[in-house]
Amino acid sequence: MKNHFDSWRKFVIKEGLSDVLWHHTQLYRLAAVLKDNRFLTSGAFTKPDTEGEHSKGKMYYMSTTRTPSISYGAFSSRHPYGAVIQLDGRKLGQRFKGIPMDYWSSKDYGSSKKSAKIGKTFYSPTDDDVYEAEDRIVTDKPFIEDADKYITAVHIALPLYDTRTTDWETGEFELVNKLQLRFADYHYGRKVVEMLEDKGIPFYIHVNPKTWMTLGVSKDKALTSWKQFEQALSESETELEKVPKDGFKEIADGPGYGTDELRMFTLAAEAILKGEEKMPEELITGDSEDGYTSERNRRRKAKQFFHQLAKHPTAAVEDIKNALHNSSSKPASRDALESLASLMRSVGKKDIYSFADYLMKVYKENHPEGETYY
Repeated sequence: MKNHFDSWRKFVIKEGLSDVLWHHTQLYRLAAVLKDNRFLTSGAFTKPDTEGEHSKGKMYYMSTTRTPSISYGAFSSRHPYGAVIQLDGRKLGQRFKGIPMDYWSSKDYGSSKKSAKIGKTFYSPTDDDVYEAEDRIVTDKPFIEDADKYITAVHIALPLYDTRTTDWETGEFELVNKLQLRFADYHYGRKVVEMLEDKGIPFYIHVNPKTWMTLGVSKDKALTSWKQFEQALSESETELEKVPKDGFKEIADGPGYGTDELRMFTLAAEAILKGEEKMPEELITGDSEDGYTSERNRRRKAKQFFHQLAKHPTAAVEDIKNALHNSSSKPASRDALESLASLMRSVGKKDIYSFADYLMKVYKENHPEGETYY
């Protein structure tokens, strides 16, 4: 049997980003992308045990795939949700580096995924592999600006039909009526369509799981206007969820849990780089923005980070890991995350472990007698 993995790896080593890329996201996040005209990247340095090695020394990344498949099992891809953005890989490749990867693969077991061919059981492996061909866009920037320059089309999932399995051995299924369409999906779908029309970006609305599963092959049966969708909704047996009595409230993507800890960590790091012997508590005034942490506890946390970075840098990293992870892809946490990233860049560090070790070295050079206060 032909080793597809070796062939694929030989191909991607020679290539950067492929000509056509795909990125899946939720509808409300797509609305934010179109409004702000930029993609929020994820922090590579925020996941020091996993992402750093995959991002080739860059601090941020954006995951895209070479196929539009959201998932790699026939069953799960029968349930459309969110949106799939089609991107111009050539234009992106002119400004950004790309790294091909099969994230979950291993040297012992090879590829992480099996093919999702219709007509094959989704319980058992198929005869040949289809690899998780991720093209990771890597950058030191917290955003990819001018998003509309790279978007060539958008596929929107607003399913009016569901599926029912008719043959569990082959995975064959039939369409059945969906009971209800969430009002949030309807709201953001309409909002996204309006913005795409204003920008002149082609879009395709998928009400049928079958067109969603083949969106990279055929767009013929997808809808291309909001008027068409409204007609399809009225002709279906699907009910639109009622608007709440107090009105619909748009989704607010709040800061990740631990964002204020991230700020305290950064203040402690700044203090060490400035040559402070102890944490200047007067820098911290008032409770946290979310109101959950008092000024006293914020100062205590900053002092703890200062002490750890001065003497036990690994402990400091272990203590901040969760906050870094939770803040990685949250828009409301980006200012706190970028403050730390900017500080790291200023001393030539791209991963949190080497940055913490560097801070201990700086402290020892400035205070060879050791920490005298905690």
